[in-house]
This record gives sequence, structure tokens and C-alpha cells, in this order.
Amino acid sequence: MQERDLVKGLDFRLGGFQFTAATSGELLDKVYRLRYKSYVQDIKVADPTLFPGERHVDPQDAWAIHGLALDKENNAVGTLRLVLNSQIGFQTLEAASPEQQKKLAASRKIAELSRLALADPYARASADIWSALMSIQIPPFSATTKERPLAPGDRRKGAILLLGLFRLLYRISKRLRLSAWCFMGDPDAVAVYAKHGVVMHEIGPVINEPVGARAAHLVNFHEIEKHLLNFGKIKMVGQELIPQATTPTLRGERE
Repeated sequence: MQERDLVKGLDFRLGGFQFTAATSGELLDKVYRLRYKSYVQDIKVADPTLFPGERHVDPQDAWAIHGLALDKENNAVGTLRLVLNSQIGFQTLEAASPEQQKKLAASRKIAELSRLALADPYARASADIWSALMSIQIPPFSATTKERPLAPGDRRKGAILLLGLFRLLYRISKRLRLSAWCFMGDPDAVAVYAKHGVVMHEIGPVINEPVGARAAHLVNFHEIEKHLLNFGKIKMVGQELIPQATTPTLRGERE
């Protein structure tokens, strides 16, 4: 996919992690193996028999740009994908109204956000925030996990991973001259963002799924750009979304 060549050189470091677009076979393999570990082994929301070779891959991956976070040992610790429009379309638009489907189906200016995954222990440490962002309830991690106990800084690092991945996909989107993202979101969580001036447009009816109530949404960059790097705004939204949580302090990009 030629778009992968266009997004090289957008790497940055944040909080001790390297954020990059996975454009090589080696990095894509890290993405798929992290998703398998996360979805199949850790939170158990995917059927292992569907993913041979312990690689979580689906048809939309062929049309996606994958954001990847690496730690100091070059281990994959976070991923989020940006699905570009193609002949197979967006899963989000399948849940949109017929009017919005007709309007957006052929657009090359929008892309779909999906497949957010974090490595343990950062996923465990920020499971509540992760649940809100994915608009599904993250089930408890396997009781048989042999991962180390949580450390005091793991929650803060999980928040940095989430922020860095969204920032990376925004930079990629701007390089590709996109103007909007679509995604499936929890209407209650979206209402909290709207309260703080982050506009997300509901483009389909609320669907009650096993993972919870969700609806198709569209976000236009010109309406949210000023909020993407506003740490104060992120903190306020996070505190209201997860009132029982203490939102980590996020430092600057040069860490």
C-alpha cells in the first residue's frame, strides 16, 4: 500500500517510548502479535482458533496504517490502527444511518480508528481508561497471568501510551491529507467530551451490543485540533470519564 511510504519520518519519543508507523514486515508482525496477546490471551475477547500463528489479523489490516509504540528494549507495548477507505469500506459505516452511509462511503478524506491494544502491565494499570476509549468493558485479566505486579508508574505510562498513539495517528492523518475519523463510541463517553468542547458527531443509531451501547461517530479535525495536545483538557475529560481514577500527569514530548 503506497500510503505506508508517505508516512515515514513521523516518529517521535514520549515518556521513554518510541512511536512509529509500522511500515515494515518486522514491525507489522509486532503489531499482530501484540494484538493476539492482548485480545486472545489477556482480555480474552477473541477466539484463538481464528488466528493461527498467534497473529491477530483481519481483512482491514491490508488497508490500514498501524501506529506502534516500542519500549527501550524494542518490545511492542501499544498499537492503534488507521483504516483507509477502500472497496471493503469501514465497519463503522455499517452502523451509520443510510444517509450518512451514502454521504461518506466514497470519501477518501476520512479514515477509521480501531484495534487499540496495550501490552501488560500497562493495559492492567489503565484498564478503566482503555475501556472508555474502546467503548467496551475490558474483562478482568486472566488469573493465571504470570506478568509482574503493577508498579507505581505503570498507570502513568499507560496514559502516555494512549496519548502518544492518538497523537501519532493524527500526524499520519495530516500527512495523508485526511480531514476526519470515524469510530464506534459509547454515547455517554462522547457526551462527556462534548461537555468539554470536543465535538463528536453521532452518525447512526445507538446499538446495544454484548459489550455495551455504542454508536457510529465522526470527528472532524478542524473541530478538535486545538484539544489534541491540550493536556489540561485531556486531564479534565479523563477525570470525568473515570471519576474514581487519579489521572496521571503527562510530561512533554522530549522525555
